[in-house]
Amino acid sequence: MQLQWAGDAGSIHINDREYHLRRAHWHSPSEHSINGRRNITCMTGQKYEERISGVMDPKDVKMGSKRHYRYMGSLIVPPCTEGVIWTINKKVRTVSKDQYAQRNARTLQPDNRREVHLYAPEDMID
Repeated sequence: MQLQWAGDAGSIHINDREYHLRRAHWHSPSEHSINGRRNITCMTGQKYEERISGVMDPKDVKMGSKRHYRYMGSLIVPPCTEGVIWTINKKVRTVSKDQYAQRNARTLQPDNRREVHLYAPEDMID
């Protein structure tokens, strides 16, 4: 499933850089795995709970956790261009059975020896 906006749907700042939301893809099952575990679905790296939201401003999206993984990867749709910064929320969200049933993800790809880093505020580190 994909959403695309005529312009953009707002923006967020990460590491002093502004990112504009112009398109969003959902994939089932997730195209990421952590410690060999593949979650049920992903939406551009963040899992969401199903609900009617109306107009969405990405600045208002709650991550649910300050812990997240980050790595350099590739686009998940052709041409699968390298050089994409993936940010994956550590906290898993839920989706409906109907959403999961769409199963539109490609198979897991080799990690190509990419380093995956867990980011967390100092007071949260175990």
